[in-house]
Amino acid sequence: MTKRPSHIDSLAKDAQKGDHQAFREMYVQSYDKLIQYGRALDYDKNLIHDTIQDLFIWLIKHPEKIQGINNVHTYLFKCLRQNMHTYLKRRKKKEENAEKYHQSFSQEANAESKLIHAENLDLQSTWLVSQLNQLPPKQKEVIYLRFYEGLSYDEMADILSVSNQVVRNSVFRAIKKLRKNVNHDQNDPKNL
Repeated sequence: MTKRPSHIDSLAKDAQKGDHQAFREMYVQSYDKLIQYGRALDYDKNLIHDTIQDLFIWLIKHPEKIQGINNVHTYLFKCLRQNMHTYLKRRKKKEENAEKYHQSFSQEANAESKLIHAENLDLQSTWLVSQLNQLPPKQKEVIYLRFYEGLSYDEMADILSVSNQVVRNSVFRAIKKLRKNVNHDQNDPKNL
């Protein structure tokens, strides 16, 4: 027993000949069933709606694609499913590419940030060395022993053959002079 063509199959034959009214009727008759099918597959209603519209626009532009189709209803379901899968794959690929770009940009920004930080440290180090070189020799020596060698005040007093209090006073004066120079340089418009 041969299957009788459905109304939608008859419309498809007319649509294939360029009958836009037949396309419209195919759309109206298929829309609710295609929406239900898409929802059954757990797709977003807006995505389903957009995909159905895109499918029918494509069919209007390419009516030859429905030529020879025995069951247009099944063909529409298959096209809808494939188009939604294709859309989701593309969206996933775009998201992955955006994530890769973001990671790459973050890495570049991080590398640039590290470079800027290193340059700032280098500038600060150069400035500090120049400031240390302006200190009197004894103050320069106590700063070196205290902060570069990490010696205690007692160890420094022993090395310098002076009292602990003399070492503390020398460190205090050296730091005070360095702070004064920092404040002076920050207020100097040439250094802004």
